[in-house]
Amino acid sequence: MLSDLQVEKFQSKFDFLDVDKNGVVERADFEKALDRLAQERGVQDDPGGLERLTDRYNGMWRLLQRLCDADGNGQISLQEWLDYLNRALEEDRRQRAQSSHYRSPFEEMARHFFELLDVRGNGVVSLEEYRAFCLAHGVEAGRVQECFGKLDVNGDGRLGRDEVIDMVLEFYFSDDPAALGNWLFGGYSRPSTN
Repeated sequence: MLSDLQVEKFQSKFDFLDVDKNGVVERADFEKALDRLAQERGVQDDPGGLERLTDRYNGMWRLLQRLCDADGNGQISLQEWLDYLNRALEEDRRQRAQSSHYRSPFEEMARHFFELLDVRGNGVVSLEEYRAFCLAHGVEAGRVQECFGKLDVNGDGRLGRDEVIDMVLEFYFSDDPAALGNWLFGGYSRPSTN
């Protein structure tokens, strides 16, 4: 069962993926984010760079569709997203308890995410790479800077592959409101209790 914090974080991640804000995640969201990201990164005139970026976005969409699109209609609803995450996290916990050789689908998602961020392919994500990605998904510029500042614990201006993968896994698995991974997708806002 998902905790209240996980539901809140996963709704926020759903909103991050729903680029056109029509209430479902679909290929069009990935295409729109890809177009924005290509412009932000200036790769629209670089056939090789654009092809790599397109392949990465298409791979991420295919993975999410395969895992989450329960009714096969080409769209992922918020309920399908939350249902998938609930099932997958429970299964993941069970499998990890049974075998040290288990490969989590969340690890695959984390690797895909890192590849989307690491445009230069140098094994690290710079603020510029992170900014372009977040802006393409509709995160406000000031929020991007705040999030990167939280994520870049050692202040070197970059995030390593293992750091990003660990933060993605932390985002999904942690129920700690102070976990660094909570900032990875633009953060989330706790509703006011007033």
